[in-house]
Order: sequence, then structure tokens, then C-alpha cells
Amino acid sequence: CRKGRARVNNFCGRLLQAIMHTAMTVRRFCYKLHLWAGLLAGIIVFIVSITGAIYLFKDEIVSMTEPWRKVTVESKPFVHTSRLLDIANKAAHDSHPSAITIGGRGESVWVDYFGENSQATIYLNPYSGKVIHEERKGNGDFDFFNFIINGHLRLWLPQEIGKPLVSYAILLFFITLVTGMVVWWPKRFTRKSIKTRLAFHRPIRTKRLLVDLHNVLGFYMLLPMVAVSLTGLIFGLDWFSNAVYKVASGGKSMEAYTLPASDSTMANRPTASIDLLEAKVKRETPCAVQYYYALPTDSLGSYRVSV
Repeated sequence: CRKGRARVNNFCGRLLQAIMHTAMTVRRFCYKLHLWAGLLAGIIVFIVSITGAIYLFKDEIVSMTEPWRKVTVESKPFVHTSRLLDIANKAAHDSHPSAITIGGRGESVWVDYFGENSQATIYLNPYSGKVIHEERKGNGDFDFFNFIINGHLRLWLPQEIGKPLVSYAILLFFITLVTGMVVWWPKRFTRKSIKTRLAFHRPIRTKRLLVDLHNVLGFYMLLPMVAVSLTGLIFGLDWFSNAVYKVASGGKSMEAYTLPASDSTMANRPTASIDLLEAKVKRETPCAVQYYYALPTDSLGSYRVSV
């Protein structure tokens, strides 16, 4: 019995040592991966984060710098949307508007025209139909927010180079987050060890403060950053997006997004105007603060409404 117990104890000791050795090896590997993946992805993720943060406040910035987006609230209804489109078409000298955006009672209505070589936007007073402002740009003209979003999506590089570069940098950043959690996790999971990891240590010195900031802020920001990374990967990498869809749908393949075609055989019959469409949309979503109508370009085209 004594020999048997000794052999069991000896075996358990060796097994525990092997597990500890493996754990330390994995921890060292994760540390190296965390360091180098963070260094490689850091600059790109920083640019993507800054440009994304600026673009997030696009509406607020534009409302302050473009006064023609605001109108005085009046106690009467808006001019019919079809009439606003007719007025905008005359001002733009173009009979094929691309979209119209209708906001709140204190906001102007604007109609967009997207051509091959240029684009135009006509701003109208929704109460009177008066043209407030006309904005015209060529494809080569500088636009601040186009510049920002191009940096966010592809680092101002050609699409076929910039998009994969950003997407795989986000993948590296996701690996950095996972390996960072492995490195952060204490060897012994106790209340005291967790408290030590989530505290700033005294005396406060520059190097120690930076380490504490990294540990504490990294822990609390882990889940939000993982969520942001995963959504970015779904936008950027088709194979990742398809894999997530298959898992979430139980094995189904994701179909390409296409707009349904209108029935062109109905072209000679009375058709529903955008006014009727707008009335229907407003009845279904009376609490909405903005309506965006992407307009059809031919008889097969359909309206696409974003609320």
C-alpha cells in the first residue's frame, strides 16, 4: 500500500509539474504574441480608431458648420415630397435624383444627385419649397468626411490593398486582446490576486503607472473592444462573415444582398407616387426622426427607405 501511494503521489507530482510547465510555456508564448501582434496592429488600429471617432460625430459637426441644414419651425405641414423633388430637379438641372432625406421640423430637406463625374445636393425649406443652398462637387474635389471614412476603411490606399490591410490588422488586434487576457490572468485566482491586478500601486512612478494603466484599463475595455473588433471583422473579411453567419444560422449560407426589381409590366398603369409611399412609411413609423429615400433609376428599380 505504501509503495502504491508513493507511486500515485509521484505520478500526480510529475503530472502537476508537466501542467505547470505547459501553462508557463503557453503564457510565455501568449506574452510574445501579445507584444508583437500589438506592435504590428497598433498604428493601424490607432488610425482606424481616431478616424472612426471623428466620423461618429459627423452629423453634429456638419450641423454646426452648415447653417443651411436648419430652418425655422413653422405651424404648417411640409410641402409634398413629389413637389420638393420637382423644385430640386429644376435647381440641379437634372431629372434623375438619387435620394431625398427628410428630417425633423427644424431641419431642411436635401436631395442628392450622384453622377459618374460629379455629385450635387440641393437643400430646400420643407415648408415653402424654397431652395436654401446648392452644393456641387466633382469626383476629384476634396471632402473632409470622405477623406476621414477612406482612412477608416482603407488607410487612404487603393481598395484592394487598404481594405485587407485594415481587416487583418483588426484580426491581429483581436488576437492581441485574447492573448492579453491570458497574460493578465493571475496564476492563482484569488480575491487578493484580482484586487492586485486591478489596482494602482504606490509609490506612483512613470513606468509602474503605465503598466497599471495597461492592466486596469485593458481589463475593463476588453469586452467592448472584442465586440468592436468582431463587428469590424464581419465588415472586412468575407470568410469571417460567412463563418459567423453559418454558426449563427445553423449551417445556412449567406445570400448576397440584392434589391428586388419592380414589375415593369405595370409601367402603363397608375403607380403609387412617393407621396403615397411616404404616407405609408410615416403611418408605420410615426416616431422616426429622419427618413431617407433611395430613388429608383429606371422602370425595374425600387424604392429603398431607411428610417
